[in-house]
Amino acid sequence: SGEDQRLTCTLQGKARFSIRANGNGGVAELSNTEIECGEDSKTPVCDFDDMPSKFRIGDVLEYGAECFDHPGDRIPESRMRWRVLLIHCQPLCHEHVEEDVAGKQRGSYTPPDHGDYYFMVFEVLVEDGGEVFGFSREVKPETVEVTVTTMPSGRTVGVDSLQGPSPLTSLMLVGARFAISAVPEENGSKFDFWDDSKNSGASRDLTFNTPGKRTYNAVYK
Repeated sequence: SGEDQRLTCTLQGKARFSIRANGNGGVAELSNTEIECGEDSKTPVCDFDDMPSKFRIGDVLEYGAECFDHPGDRIPESRMRWRVLLIHCQPLCHEHVEEDVAGKQRGSYTPPDHGDYYFMVFEVLVEDGGEVFGFSREVKPETVEVTVTTMPSGRTVGVDSLQGPSPLTSLMLVGARFAISAVPEENGSKFDFWDDSKNSGASRDLTFNTPGKRTYNAVYK
């Protein structure tokens, strides 16, 4: 229309944005347009590198990010700090800080054979305007759902650190070494054999290289 226009935006956590005009023709003139962002939008933003959506034991996970302050200037690696967190969930989730490194933009990490289910969180902390802001990316594992049953049912069994009456189900990571177990004697009956491996003892180690579901049955006499 030739008149000055005023646009207001709220872009919490975003340092860059674009304006798109759709229509069947005509011209959108923005030369005299004033764009104002509120104070709460003046925060940095981090664009993470491409990272895998899943991992298994033995994988090397590359992580990194490019971060920008609220005017849109790149934040140098000297103002970046990485925390690599292992979130262990057996039975309740809690975190282990695996790495805490300042002054780098990228790095790599190899998930350990930790036992039980866990996932990874890669967190980058950046300093901007005297404040510290955090951004994170989760990477979940490929898993195997392991169920231990008994005949008769209800005997105490275990999948790694998880124990309880059968049937008992737990998630384990692909590539991890873990143990399943059945109590040697309970309620007047003794462990006899596993259906799939009659020569194995009441406790046995397992490792799986592919995801899926597995069931193991302990027979008592």
